[in-house]
Amino acid sequence: AKKKVYSYEKVPEEESPTEDSESDSMGDAITEPSDDDQDPREEFLVEYQEETPLEIQDIQL
Repeated sequence: AKKKVYSYEKVPEEESPTEDSESDSMGDAITEPSDDDQDPREEFLVEYQEETPLEIQDIQL
């Protein structure tokens, strides 16, 4: 369906990079911050939990 709609010259140039861009962007965004955010997040969670454990539980669920 998409190929028919974007059946122009921009299809191969835009469609391919778009998927790659999203995949790369998401992968990088999730992979990089994941490692960096894991430590600060745990500390933040512990601190936040003491103040509002209900909200933390809600977010985790």
